[in-house]
Amino acid sequence: MASINIFPKLVKSHLKIYWLFEDTHNKQYFLETIEPYQVIEIASKLKPKISSGHDEISSKLLKETIEYIKYPLTHIINRSLLMGIVPNQMKIGEVIPIYKACDPTD
Repeated sequence: MASINIFPKLVKSHLKIYWLFEDTHNKQYFLETIEPYQVIEIASKLKPKISSGHDEISSKLLKETIEYIKYPLTHIINRSLLMGIVPNQMKIGEVIPIYKACDPTD
C-alpha cells in the first residue's frame, strides 16, 4: 500500500529552513509557507498510480483534482506549518527493504 505524502517533498524541495542559534541548547527553525503553484508543481511530479495509502487518496486522483483542491490543500499545509502540528496519519511510514545482489533470506 503506497502512501501519498507530499509533505516531505515540499519540505525537501520548496521550503527554506532558517536556524537561529541563541545558545547551544535552544534552537528554533522556521519554515516558509507555500503557495498553490508549489502544491501543483509537486503533484504534477507524482506517478499516476491508482493505489492509495492511509489517506485513501491515490496519486492519480490527486493529479486529476489538484486544480480544484489546490487552495484548500495549500491552506491545510500552511496551517500545519505555522502551528507546528502534523496530523498523526502523516507520521506513518512504511519501510520495505529491497534486496539487491544478495540472498534475501540472509
